[in-house]
Amino acid sequence: MAASAAGSPGSPASSRTRACGCAIARSGLCGWTACPRKARPRWKRRWRREALRLGFAAPLARLGRPGRRPLRRGAAPLGGACGAVVAPRGASRALLRRARAALAVLARRRARRTSARGAPDRRLGAGPGALRAGQVGAPSRRLEPRVKSYDAVVAGSGAGGAAVAGRLAAGGMKVLLLERGGPARASRSAVSAVRRHYARGGLGAAFGDGLLPVPTGFGVGGTTAINSGTCLRTPADLVAGWERDVPGFSAAEFSSRLDEAWTALKVKQAPTETLSGSSRLVLAGFRRLGVLAEPLHRAEDGCTGEARCCFVCPSGAKMTSDKAFLDPLPSGTRPELWTRAELVGAASGRATVRRGREVETVAAGVTVLSCGALETPNLVRALRLGPEWRRAGDGLTLHPAAKLFGLFPQAVLPARGVPQGVGAVHPADHRIRLEGVATPPELTALTLPLEGARLKAWMAARARLATFGLMVKDEARGSVRAPFGRAWPLVRYAPTPGDLERLARGMRLAADALFAAGAERVLLPLNRRRNEARDAIESSALLSGGVTARELQGMAFHPLGTCGLGRVVGADLRLCPGVYVCDGSVVPESLGVNPQITIYAFALSLAARLLGGKG
Repeated sequence: MAASAAGSPGSPASSRTRACGCAIARSGLCGWTACPRKARPRWKRRWRREALRLGFAAPLARLGRPGRRPLRRGAAPLGGACGAVVAPRGASRALLRRARAALAVLARRRARRTSARGAPDRRLGAGPGALRAGQVGAPSRRLEPRVKSYDAVVAGSGAGGAAVAGRLAAGGMKVLLLERGGPARASRSAVSAVRRHYARGGLGAAFGDGLLPVPTGFGVGGTTAINSGTCLRTPADLVAGWERDVPGFSAAEFSSRLDEAWTALKVKQAPTETLSGSSRLVLAGFRRLGVLAEPLHRAEDGCTGEARCCFVCPSGAKMTSDKAFLDPLPSGTRPELWTRAELVGAASGRATVRRGREVETVAAGVTVLSCGALETPNLVRALRLGPEWRRAGDGLTLHPAAKLFGLFPQAVLPARGVPQGVGAVHPADHRIRLEGVATPPELTALTLPLEGARLKAWMAARARLATFGLMVKDEARGSVRAPFGRAWPLVRYAPTPGDLERLARGMRLAADALFAAGAERVLLPLNRRRNEARDAIESSALLSGGVTARELQGMAFHPLGTCGLGRVVGADLRLCPGVYVCDGSVVPESLGVNPQITIYAFALSLAARLLGGKG
């Protein structure tokens, strides 16, 4: 009886309890009364008022006070007529965070509506009768900061984003450059570099008949910070096809942008003295076989052969996108760079940016999406940008790749020299390209398709291992979606039988080159019991039946095509008025070569167009 009287709304508090006194109780929605423990923290008046106004009173009334220790035996539980209970600490805090986040969103919406209607006269500077700072009756709260204004907002600092931002800034535009990661810093450990500078900690992969890891960059410079620096021009037949199939695309203008990018990146052929031990051996093997192979052209300025290109260059000699297009600008004209920031909204005349828990809307003359082929299409779909937004994410192309290990009688020292210094094209199939690769010692065991005693034996001889890789211009087409959020795109991709046949043919040639260079044994990238060959005849026999996607121990590089030219964007790379795309997603088909020069050319073309032909 006493308990019910004390707990009923409006009844006097008993000697053991006191009335809550909160706004919810006064509204009649809550009859909560305090327990022998200390009173729960009081809400701020603004939160109480908003809770009542927006209908959050009931769930917040049931929130209770987070319990810090279990109740003593025999102690009365918290409760009242409305049935308020003590929620578990984690659950209560999570509910409170949700409520506050919802209220913050509503507050921002109200602020935008208020600014659109115009400030009331009682605010500072609202009109002739407005109150002045320091005047009696002036509001004490701070005025909201003015909306920042930029001529262009570019999301992503990879090959597309940094080149566009740098050229627009050099042309006199005020540019905001957004990067979801942080600055690229060299690390002594390859494992820490993968965790820090690879998207999703290096765990991104394509799912189909098998599993193919797809490495992309995360940080200033994007994937250019972790690639090998190889530069190959776009095949002329592909450029001619784009001019034929895409109205408004000019092959001559695109070729001039390729030359411009080549110059900005200071591309040069890798000197023989900087080649790794693996590259020198395989180059000699190709020449003995009569296969044309040569040192590759690379974007570098003063390379010392540290063999760390894929883990952020420690000497700073590799020409990444930020070094080529941002650093040369005078300090007063560089784009304003926001790291650990991502674009969450884009429309004609404005862009919405999230930095941590802060969300800010800025005025933007144009917005350029350069988040990469795996993330840009999901942003396009989420915001429904452009008339063809439903097609974004389809048409994904990759370069399925694999690498072979050769065991030599002498020390190879693969940890020194340019890792991808030598390249060749298969003489019988131009869709197969062979290129050098290097594996750091701490990651070697993860990439060997071996187990038990065989793994121990090969790891014991790792100083005598040489590696060489290959990739194919694929026939398959995949897709990318974001069912788990933009941070974890779901990539669906399965190589075709033709792709797998080309991989087997490329493995056969790479194994022949390793044996011609003097290898004692060659390890094929296949998860089989028999994947070691002692001569070229045995390797050819092991590959005679072809390979399957499930047994392939490979990777896939260079995602392209998810917002393809002529399909999602036009020749001007425009999605909708004021919004453009410029990254690997606009490349309409598989290239068969490393794509960074191609992406740079698209970026320079877009920058020149936005500058009115001045760039």
